[in-house]
Formats: sequence, C-alpha cells, structure tokens
Amino acid sequence: MKIRYGFVSNSSSEAFLCQASFSLEETKTILQKMLNLHNEIFKENEKDKFEDVFQEPKFVTMEDLILLDDFSGKGGHPSDDEIGKLIIYSEKDNTIPFTLFEIIEYKFEAERWHLG
Repeated sequence: MKIRYGFVSNSSSEAFLCQASFSLEETKTILQKMLNLHNEIFKENEKDKFEDVFQEPKFVTMEDLILLDDFSGKGGHPSDDEIGKLIIYSEKDNTIPFTLFEIIEYKFEAERWHLG
C-alpha cells in the first residue's frame, strides 16, 4: 500500500490494462483516432496532441503489474498471466480526457486503474 503525506490533490494518472489483442502500432493508431474525434467534438482551437495525452503504448512487464497492484489495495503479487498484454498510460496527471475512458475500456476490453 502507498501512503502519501501532505496535501490532497485532484490530480491522478490512469492506466488501462487491455485484454484485446492489438499490435503497438494498431493501438497507437486507434488511440489517435479516438483523440481526433474528441478534439473535433470538444476542442475548438487548441487540439490535444497524442504525446501530451498518452505515453507510448507498451506490453505489460512485471514492474507494471506491481505498480498496478500497489494502487489496487488488494495486496499480494499480480498474476504473471497479464505479462505481455497491452497497457496504456496517461502521459501525466489528468491528461486523458474523461470522455475517452469508456471508449478505451470498450475498444481494448480494458480495465482502468486510477493511479493516485
């Protein structure tokens, strides 16, 4: 369990642990299309850029699973079964538009992890 001292903030990052099988390139293309749609609907002037919203998609490592487990509050070690699946991280705190959460969860059969 992580314990934080000091002030309370509304900032948080997100991770999406994906069950769907896409290549890293396909994943990035799909995320870019989602972001383009979001920009078209919600952004009149300044458009969100991929690199400001998402980290590069990657395949899950044990370090990723340990990080997710730290935030789950469940304790124990994550299952090795998740290694090699896709994971999508926000670039920083609050960078993935909330309007994309459910779309990402649906398209990638993903479980969203709120990191902090």
